[in-house]
Amino acid sequence: MQIIDAMRSSNSANEICLLVTNYVESLQFYAAAEHLPAGIVTLPVCGLNDVEQRYGRLCRAKLSDRAHPNDDAHGGEIVSETEEVLFEAMCCLRALETTAGTLVLPPLTTKSFRHA
Repeated sequence: MQIIDAMRSSNSANEICLLVTNYVESLQFYAAAEHLPAGIVTLPVCGLNDVEQRYGRLCRAKLSDRAHPNDDAHGGEIVSETEEVLFEAMCCLRALETTAGTLVLPPLTTKSFRHA
């Protein structure tokens, strides 16, 4: 998946968060994204804690859904893909944090995403 390759080659937490924000924003255009738990598609993505919370929320939702399997294949695909993207983002951000010692991100605002 290209976004995962881009995250792996990134040397900046801000770049990773921007990639994840762009991915999350794209989910809003897929009907299958309705299968994602609340809060996964909110913008922006603001650092490691945010990614960890989204990933945890998604994993908890997947576990609870196993008791009630969903017949919608597209819903399952989007959930699995989102889980993969969030997991990789989490790993990359943790690696950068470990390498740099401390991960400090400026707060992102919707103003950061407006085009001039």
